[in-house]
Amino acid sequence: MSRCRTVPSWRARPAQPALLESHRSRNIAGSGEVHGRPRSLASLERRGQVAGTVDGGVAASISVQTALVFFSPEAQIQSTSLDGRYVLPVSWSGPLFITGAVHALQIARPVRGAFPTSYPGYGVTTGVQVFAEGTTPAVDVFLDLRR
Repeated sequence: MSRCRTVPSWRARPAQPALLESHRSRNIAGSGEVHGRPRSLASLERRGQVAGTVDGGVAASISVQTALVFFSPEAQIQSTSLDGRYVLPVSWSGPLFITGAVHALQIARPVRGAFPTSYPGYGVTTGVQVFAEGTTPAVDVFLDLRR
C-alpha cells in the first residue's frame, strides 16, 4: 500500500503581488510608521567606531600588511593597517550597542599586488562593544606568530 503525503494547509502560501502593493502604499515616508505600525528600533541605522593598535607578529615592512576585520552578528567591516594603528567604522541596524571581535591577520607578499606568500601573524580580541555614535578606544590586538 503506498502512502501519499500532503502538504499541511497551515504552510505559508506565496504572497500575491496585488496584496504586497497595497501594503507598500500605506508606508508614508517620514511618518514614523511602517505598514500602519510604529517604526521598530531594528530599522534604525547606527554608526560607531573601533580604534586601537596591532602589535606582535613579524616586523612591519613594505611587503607585510595587516588586514583587520570587526565581526559581529549585526555587522562586518574590514580595513588595513600599515603602521600598527587602526580605526574601523562600523554601521548596523538595531540595538544601541553591539558586541563582536576584532581579528588581525598579517599578510606577506614579495611585491605589492602579488599573491600572498605567507600569513606570519594572527590575533583576535573578543568581547568588543561598539556603541552608537561613539568610539571604542584601545582595542589592541596582539599578533601571535603562525608556524
